[in-house]
Amino acid sequence: MLLAQPEQHQLFFAFKDFLFPDTKPDIHGRIKDIREARNAASLSCPHCSGEQVVRFGMYRGRQRYRCKADGCGKTFNDTTLSPLAGTHYAEKWLQYLQYMVSGKPLRFIASKLGIHLSTAFY
Repeated sequence: MLLAQPEQHQLFFAFKDFLFPDTKPDIHGRIKDIREARNAASLSCPHCSGEQVVRFGMYRGRQRYRCKADGCGKTFNDTTLSPLAGTHYAEKWLQYLQYMVSGKPLRFIASKLGIHLSTAFY
């Protein structure tokens, strides 16, 4: 069943507000906001809240960090434990949601966003 236009907008903004609260549609801006918030909080480990954190290289353009607290040793990046964690196409999420809410088929979405059909499905 296709949703009416006002219902589509409500659903889209509900998803947007849940996944990206208090942000502009710019996902890279959201990642920057997360990074600045973590730096302002003296960059503590999201796993153990330890503050003994060091830089640990780069991965896919994102700064990696390692916790040096006793017993932890876990690594993380700017998006760990956020809705964007693990995503390779962070900049495409809002457009994907907009297409989904408007009832577009996955083949159309995959084609428009330049992603594989199975990626659109998952």
